[in-house]
Amino acid sequence: MLLSFRMGVYLAFLYDLIRLSRGFLFSGKAVGSIEDVIFWFYCTRKVFVLMNQEGDGILRWFAIAGALLGICLYLELVSPFLIRISAGIFRRIKRFTEYLSEKCRKSN
Repeated sequence: MLLSFRMGVYLAFLYDLIRLSRGFLFSGKAVGSIEDVIFWFYCTRKVFVLMNQEGDGILRWFAIAGALLGICLYLELVSPFLIRISAGIFRRIKRFTEYLSEKCRKSN
């Protein structure tokens, strides 16, 4: 169950990275849909490999419960903090690059 819990936390963290990239890279709906499909295929593969290795290919409900618990706890306890901090860092980087860009335009 601990491995499936860790898997849930890992997958939720990956999805946070995708959410952050969408918020700051302005990729559009089509790219976002493709990212989602790739993410879900990746998740399916990771969970399948975990179930196959740890459960001898048998679907174990406690493993699914562990992954869901990991996802839920991460999304409730860690994700809001991580998103807030990361968004602040990205905003500062964006402001700094806009400032540099403005300075370069004025000097030319």
